[in-house]
Amino acid sequence: MTRSPFEDARRRVEDSLSHAERPAISCSFQPGGLVVLHLLGQRRRDVPVLFVDTGYHFQETLEFKDEITRLWSLDVRSVTTRQTMPSQQRYVGLLHRTNPDLCCEDRKTGPLFEALRPYDTWFTGLRREQAATRRDTGVVERRLLPSGAVVTKVNPIADWTSADLESYTEMNDIPVHPLLRQGYSSIGCAPCTARADTGSRDGRWGGVKTECGLHTSLEPDSVGLVSGTVRRPDGTD
Repeated sequence: MTRSPFEDARRRVEDSLSHAERPAISCSFQPGGLVVLHLLGQRRRDVPVLFVDTGYHFQETLEFKDEITRLWSLDVRSVTTRQTMPSQQRYVGLLHRTNPDLCCEDRKTGPLFEALRPYDTWFTGLRREQAATRRDTGVVERRLLPSGAVVTKVNPIADWTSADLESYTEMNDIPVHPLLRQGYSSIGCAPCTARADTGSRDGRWGGVKTECGLHTSLEPDSVGLVSGTVRRPDGTD
């Protein structure tokens, strides 16, 4: 009998937690991340939640984050860059307009990769269906951080469809980011996010790109790949 995607995801979370010594999850409080947070909460309530505070978030995002933090008693840890937003604008102008890749590296990817150094397992709400850049996402991957540390990246709902996501969210009464009811389908920094088709990331960065680099810039750990410790995309060994 074929298992449901929900049972598969639960099994993946349980298995990954059983092997993790220092797990964490990165979350921007969108549907995928909230689902994985909910799955984690069924097993452990103390997993640190890394929230990348770029300084450019919608106010609705910050308020929603605070609401979920209180509702689920989360251990949310804000990840920031050393340079404040006003300081960056004073010295280099509106970097998100002139060089969005560098802005993402400075305010998002760099700080998160540094924040991940103490952890050995990184949970995300990444799904293959979200974009062409994510279609090869594995359920379990090993990634090499800039520091040289290796982190096991777990994407337990990688193979879920949008329908799966919506169904699980409704079944478990998981709150939904308010901007998703206002025509936004993928929510990031306010200056770089516009309304777009449901489920699409086309509203990000004015169509110039669809990824900030969090999930595309890290190299696989070659040792892990050679030794066979990385599982296949279906989650099997």
